[in-house]
Amino acid sequence: MLAKLKLLSALAFSLSLLSGCASEVTYERYSLSLNVAPEVFGSELLKRITVTDTLALHGGGLMMRVSDVSVVESPTNRYAQSLERDLKLLTASEILKSGKDEPHYAYRLEVSRFWGNLEGKAEVALSLSVLDEGKIVSTYAGERLIPLKADGYAELTRCLKEGFLILLRQSLIEFS
Repeated sequence: MLAKLKLLSALAFSLSLLSGCASEVTYERYSLSLNVAPEVFGSELLKRITVTDTLALHGGGLMMRVSDVSVVESPTNRYAQSLERDLKLLTASEILKSGKDEPHYAYRLEVSRFWGNLEGKAEVALSLSVLDEGKIVSTYAGERLIPLKADGYAELTRCLKEGFLILLRQSLIEFS
């Protein structure tokens, strides 16, 4: 698995070099929110969720941690919409399912890791704070490593979503 991920990273890098020579780049697009209920998209709850801008949210491509100090972004494997929007939609969906939302609550989500690694795992780390009229009433922080069951960016996307939802649901369980 490690050799395949290294090969995949090398291939992505090679493709990025070749893309300068090609007239058109083809992107693979991945979404975390394809199964979100339609009512979530128009929910006013989305306005009360803030996702902080971290390294994983900057460029729009899937990320891979390649060393203890280096993260690279895939040049051709991108999120279908902004990662911030996808994470907001997933968060709103889970909050609505939990039944714990109140109109005066606001939610601050910080995602500090959201990428794959060369060991064949998806890494997710987040912190969710619930604020009641500006005062923090609950904070949860957690991290998760999810082993990929197959190669490829589609599997990485599935595992990142799985890890995110596990942590998000745990944070909502702990919020009483």
